[in-house]
Amino acid sequence: MLKDTLFSISYNLPFWLSVLLFVPIFILFIECILALLPDRKKTSGNLPNSRPNVAILMPAHNERQVIRQTLSALTPQLTDRDKLVVIADNCTDNTAELAREFTASVIERNDTSKIGKGYALDYGLRFLESEPPEVVILVDADCIVRSGSIARLAQQVVATNKPAQAIYLMEKPVKSSPKSLISALAFKIKNLVRPSGLNKLGLPCLLTGTGMAFPWSIISNAPLASDNIVEDMQLGIDLAIAGTPPLLCTTAMVTGVLPEVETAANTQKMRWIHGHLQTLVTQVPRLTKAALFKRRLNLGAIALDLCVPPVSLLVMAWGFSAGLGFMVAMILGNWNVVLMSAIEGLMIFVAIISAWAKFAREDISLKTLLSIPLYILWKIPIFFAFLFKRQQAWVRTARDTQPAVPSLLSLSSLVRVSSEYISSETTDGSIIFQADSGSYFGLNEIGTQIWKLIQETRSIADIRDAIVSEYAVSSEVCLQDIMAILDRLASQKLIEVID
Repeated sequence: MLKDTLFSISYNLPFWLSVLLFVPIFILFIECILALLPDRKKTSGNLPNSRPNVAILMPAHNERQVIRQTLSALTPQLTDRDKLVVIADNCTDNTAELAREFTASVIERNDTSKIGKGYALDYGLRFLESEPPEVVILVDADCIVRSGSIARLAQQVVATNKPAQAIYLMEKPVKSSPKSLISALAFKIKNLVRPSGLNKLGLPCLLTGTGMAFPWSIISNAPLASDNIVEDMQLGIDLAIAGTPPLLCTTAMVTGVLPEVETAANTQKMRWIHGHLQTLVTQVPRLTKAALFKRRLNLGAIALDLCVPPVSLLVMAWGFSAGLGFMVAMILGNWNVVLMSAIEGLMIFVAIISAWAKFAREDISLKTLLSIPLYILWKIPIFFAFLFKRQQAWVRTARDTQPAVPSLLSLSSLVRVSSEYISSETTDGSIIFQADSGSYFGLNEIGTQIWKLIQETRSIADIRDAIVSEYAVSSEVCLQDIMAILDRLASQKLIEVID
């Protein structure tokens, strides 16, 4: 009897596992294929003639390293009728002081018993209640809002009376590892390719954390005050069930930069993945039930989209299922599961390659895609941690560097090397010896290039332009990297800063 039971399990487990995986694989395949279709024709007849007044809410926790770059890109997009509110949330640095340089309304929240972005946003909303705007846009302090995006988000919100989500992507660092490039591709598939596919059918999308716009009448009643580690995803689901699902704004874009430091990258990935999986487990049944009872196709579409786990986990689960099916087939001679796994593998391959070909071919070489197996191996501990040591609390991703003297640097600042140093180039950078302290300081290839440039007095703007002309990198990302390197050099007294 026991032998028959074990035989039945070994025979049926690969089959049902393959069937279970077919749903998210098929959804991923359909979304990526739909994204290849031409964009739907847009009509401007329903857009308002004038832009509504907007309030920008920007939660910031110890963001002195990046907030200047963020506000420099954002403030030119605002009109005299708009408000910029920075919530300095439990800050221990001079984030608030730096934000006030940009005529922002800075409010400071100090409550260490309530940690999380959701609490900061709720605090900002209460600040706006006395003079509510027509549209509220949420922007993270470490993101760059591309030119024109604020106006496009606001106009879409007024035209549809629904939340709008800008395209949120991650820029590759100046010196990118294959792991960073694959991570950026996975992020692009999740935040651009798949939502674009849904948008081709007029279906809603999930909120992705920044570049989110809302009518005041909707966001003012939203339950924001929580420590949910993916509060944005939960907010989008709650609003969809309430009857106002978010829509993708394909003409607005917000960008961030992937962390290069291993610990910071792991922290960020763990928060995103654990939050996604936790939301998948708890909210897919809720969305499915609401879709059936309310007879709403858009809720069903969100449930199906949400049931797709991170692509790396999906590939890993498919590989396990295919291997198990192959072993059973070798023993029992039934190759049906192997055939189904082959079809599923083909769908995954076509989905990833098609997404890469249309949306990421200029950023990532075909050769780099061969690093995907190594990328999946890097993610395995994060997946297992979800089972045994799940992240429950909101944790801010650490920035790659913490500048020692951030207030000294601006685009117009002039910098030059100090006199007391000895430098020597290596195969992958250079080493600098500080004579006064007797300490050594290492620079990578980009740092070495900057070091050569500042042998003569130069402005930070000139350094940025020189690096951009030599490397395939955006000005925003380049500036962030330059600031980080110069801050580190200044902390070691290896450069002089002249304002």
